[in-house]
Amino acid sequence: VVLANATHGLGGTDLVGELLVTLEHAEPMLPAPWRPSSPVPDEVSELLGVWYWGATEHVLAWEGDELVTRVAGTAVWKHRVRAGELIGVAGYQDGERLLVTRRADGSVHHLDLATFVLTRVPYDPTAPIPGGLGGQ
Repeated sequence: VVLANATHGLGGTDLVGELLVTLEHAEPMLPAPWRPSSPVPDEVSELLGVWYWGATEHVLAWEGDELVTRVAGTAVWKHRVRAGELIGVAGYQDGERLLVTRRADGSVHHLDLATFVLTRVPYDPTAPIPGGLGGQ
């Protein structure tokens, strides 16, 4: 339906064609067909799940061949395993290494991503504070 406050100058047929072209360009593309992720590498398996940067929840998941970090459902960081290391492959963390810090027993204590310290609980008192405490 086309409504206009005009007696001439508006070609309804032309407008419909233009709207269809605009709609075609504005419609989202069909998603890629689902494919299973590659197997989770040993270096990544114990990193999956919920981590915190301060009080902000980050969910790490293996998607395709990348470790994807999501905050509130939106991907914020992506890493790939290269030569046994996790290296950022997109955006702000492109090229940054995700370092896994372990306890004496070998279990994962925290993750360090260019001074972003991620822990399993919010504000983990046993985690290091990047830059230390002023003057200490």
